[in-house]
Amino acid sequence: MALLQPILFSQHFGTPAAAFKIAGLLDPILNSDTKLFVDPLLVKKSSNRIIKAQGKVLLERNFRDILQLLEISEAEGDPAWKGAYRGLNLDERSETGLGYGGASTSGSSRSVGIRR
Repeated sequence: MALLQPILFSQHFGTPAAAFKIAGLLDPILNSDTKLFVDPLLVKKSSNRIIKAQGKVLLERNFRDILQLLEISEAEGDPAWKGAYRGLNLDERSETGLGYGGASTSGSSRSVGIRR
């Protein structure tokens, strides 16, 4: 099924698409891509009891740990930096089927540069 009238973030907010590309940022299609984003503010409203009870605490702990590692890191590639890099796992879970492709639904995740 084709998406009718796709609207890019850059178009909607009047930002040059080239600025996103230069910054290495995603210029999502607002009426398609954003439906797939996890909204951390909705975690506490989840119908899954485990996510509802523990999700917010686990998200906050994960990001706090990453930031603490980055604070003590002295250079890219040192042990603290590597720990933060591992903690900021942006891989798409294959079982979610969010990827776009002719032969599979596995996602491509983020490039190494964006993750860094």
